[in-house]
Amino acid sequence: MDGAGLGTAPRKLLEKMAEVRSLDVVPPTGTGWDIRLRTVSRPEEHLAILLQKLELPLPNKPKSI
Repeated sequence: MDGAGLGTAPRKLLEKMAEVRSLDVVPPTGTGWDIRLRTVSRPEEHLAILLQKLELPLPNKPKSI
């Protein structure tokens, strides 16, 4: 955080990071196999800037798990 010019308050950073939400989507299939897609919410602009400064990119498309 300090190297990115964001200070040294990890509690505040963690509070902001809690705004990011993750969700698993399980669509029905006829094959008996589960398809799970993990999606991540789009952060508010201020959080997106913070993540960019910390070089922590969020996935921009669903991930199969």
